[in-house]
Amino acid sequence: MDLFFNKLPYDSIEEIGPAKIYFGAVGVCLILFLISFFTTLSAVNLERETLTEKIVDTEYTLEKYFKVVASKHEVLKNLSLKTGELNMKKKQLPSEEALSKLLVKITRLGKKRNVDIVYFKVADGMVDDFYKEIPMHFRFRGGLWETMDMFATLQNMLQIVHVKNMSFKVVKDENKSQVLSSFIGSSYVYIDGL
Repeated sequence: MDLFFNKLPYDSIEEIGPAKIYFGAVGVCLILFLISFFTTLSAVNLERETLTEKIVDTEYTLEKYFKVVASKHEVLKNLSLKTGELNMKKKQLPSEEALSKLLVKITRLGKKRNVDIVYFKVADGMVDDFYKEIPMHFRFRGGLWETMDMFATLQNMLQIVHVKNMSFKVVKDENKSQVLSSFIGSSYVYIDGL
């Protein structure tokens, strides 16, 4: 410390005078004050701009929520209508469990009409909204009129809605001609959980 004080030019400091020292100190303080003021001011301005943007966003969101709350009755009305429509459509469609009972029912119908079910396969269906369209591949063997009666019965069943891609072939079995028919029947089932 002594080295530092020994190097100070005391002669030139004595010539400056107290008024100049005060003005110099005031000038240095003014410069330091201006630097700190503008540094703080720019930070405050940046924070103020950020808060102003947040206020504008919050006011917009609040107005949007007020509009939603104001239309609550209309939303509830539309929701009730859509729920009612959905429940009506669900009641019209059979469940997937009812579809598994379909083969037993078709087998009984075939026995009553002397038609053998040679082939039955349920393919993967296409899912849409709350239901699934399930194609079922059938192959029957029996007499012509019995087979036609079987088709008419299947077409009128609630579970099988659509019959397509029908093909017929006559085969001889034990000196008796029979019709071997194949087709695809589509059914729609309700998917639980949707």
